[in-house]
Amino acid sequence: MSKIIDHYIFLSSPWTYLAQPRLRELAQRAGAAINFIPMDHPQVFAAAGVKNLKDRSRQHQANRMNELGRWRARLGMDLTLEPKYFPVPQDKAARLVIAAQQAGHAVDGLAFALMRACWAEERDIDDSETLAAVAGGCGLDGKALSGQIDSAAVTDAFQANTEQAIARNVFGAPT
Repeated sequence: MSKIIDHYIFLSSPWTYLAQPRLRELAQRAGAAINFIPMDHPQVFAAAGVKNLKDRSRQHQANRMNELGRWRARLGMDLTLEPKYFPVPQDKAARLVIAAQQAGHAVDGLAFALMRACWAEERDIDDSETLAAVAGGCGLDGKALSGQIDSAAVTDAFQANTEQAIARNVFGAPT
């Protein structure tokens, strides 16, 4: 496919979760492939001067909750505004997606399933058993992929994705 959408993602982002089905539709209409690029959000935020959610003003946090509620209703998507495991580190989940990519798998379904696990099912995407189960639910060998998330190839790719995002002026997700 000659058209490619580079899609920089944080798997713990409700905005990335809400955007995923619409991006998929857009890509299909345009005849484009989506290149999922998981990245390290603390590094990207720091480089862009963006505050982490917990460090933002009370007003900003309240507006975020209002907007999430509005978008949830508008899109008709399941989304828990304050899930049990949030904030949750997303690095293991991001590296699971990278491991799946490196194994030659399409990762659209896996990425969405991981975000859905966090935002609709209130599952801990920082837990190795949860990651393996989510990958297994997507028809992948979750245990094998989970066994790769700390490999040099995967961690190096995660860092390279992050550096690429910073170089391309990404400041949040989805971008």
